[in-house]
Amino acid sequence: MNLPLEQANALIALRAKLWWRRLVQGRQWVRIAVGAVAALLGVMFSFSLCLVIFDATHRIRQAPEALRDLGGPLSVFASWVTLALAGRGGG
Repeated sequence: MNLPLEQANALIALRAKLWWRRLVQGRQWVRIAVGAVAALLGVMFSFSLCLVIFDATHRIRQAPEALRDLGGPLSVFASWVTLALAGRGGG
């Protein structure tokens, strides 16, 4: 493991520990609830994107001419790359 990666991991661990202490000692349970709701919304959004992608791939598998209706393989690949970069947070 290289030094910058170790430093980044240590910083993230420290920030998480300090956040947890502040949360518990300050009795800020609302932050946990808001964080849980935000995480749940993120999971639901990701799951809905997966459902849309699986449905599209199922339609293409059942009727290969649907690929032509979507703009061809290059268009589908460009859409996939866009979604992959958006999933990474903008690339």
